[in-house]
Amino acid sequence: ELIDETMRVRIRRCLTLLELLVVTTLMALAVGLATLRLDGIGDGASLRSAASQMERCVRLAQNEARLSSTPRLLEYCSNKPCQLILRRPQETAGLWEWDQGRFFVAGTKVNILAVLQEGQEVTEVIRVRADGRFPSHGVILERHGLYAILILEATERAQYVLSDRPPQSS
Repeated sequence: ELIDETMRVRIRRCLTLLELLVVTTLMALAVGLATLRLDGIGDGASLRSAASQMERCVRLAQNEARLSSTPRLLEYCSNKPCQLILRRPQETAGLWEWDQGRFFVAGTKVNILAVLQEGQEVTEVIRVRADGRFPSHGVILERHGLYAILILEATERAQYVLSDRPPQSS
């Protein structure tokens, strides 16, 4: 009977150890899956934030152009992190040139793949006229295989669509 009781205690300890191992493994899997989900949520949030920041820069350029009655130039750096430069014209020795501009970062680890102007091919600038108007533009953003297509228009609120597939050229 003493041997029988010792065996039961050992079996009980073994089962407790196995149960602990199974629970630990399940918890590790749950944390891993949650982390993957949160990374995807973070990418979408970064793209939405970058799209919103880009729209704010365009609206800033429009407001400055209207208030000063001089045009503005909003420059993008394609295939690089989401960087924008807002430039204004300045006169130097009778010549008009664009100033050095103000630099904005519109999203961490978000890349601008292309800026497309209505009726033209790829461009890297949005020219805002002195009255604040500009042609419609499409901007393609990317972060970790997730894409955002941003539509910018002079009189409408910007619209964007998120996609896990790269945009197709037509």
